[in-house]
Amino acid sequence: MNTGAYLSNAATQASPWTWAAVALGGACGALARHGLVQLSARAGIHAPYAIGLANVIGCFGAGLAWGWLERVAPGSWLRPFVMTGFLGAFTTFSAFSNEAVELLGQGRSALAIGSVLLQVGLGLLAVAVGRALIG
Repeated sequence: MNTGAYLSNAATQASPWTWAAVALGGACGALARHGLVQLSARAGIHAPYAIGLANVIGCFGAGLAWGWLERVAPGSWLRPFVMTGFLGAFTTFSAFSNEAVELLGQGRSALAIGSVLLQVGLGLLAVAVGRALIG
């Protein structure tokens, strides 16, 4: 499926059930991210690495889900639930950006720049690998 076509048609095809799917998926994704960050902290993994972990897992999930959902449920409520709702809330570009700015403000420029480059690079790779696995 063409990403642009999906995005341009999404607003015109959104039923109340689609909105509900996005909201429920978003709630589930936010809870999953919070749980992951909490578990990461207990394991000694702190910012920016915990957020980076969520972003890479989410990018891999997006790569897998994109092709899988197109095959098993094209046009269903599952795509907005998973892609927009769950993964949109689970991945955390705003938190990622905020942490990078925080690190820069603390004078930890190398960690900030390294985190940005690593997360973007791993995110792109994770999406590509996920899509390749679904084929």
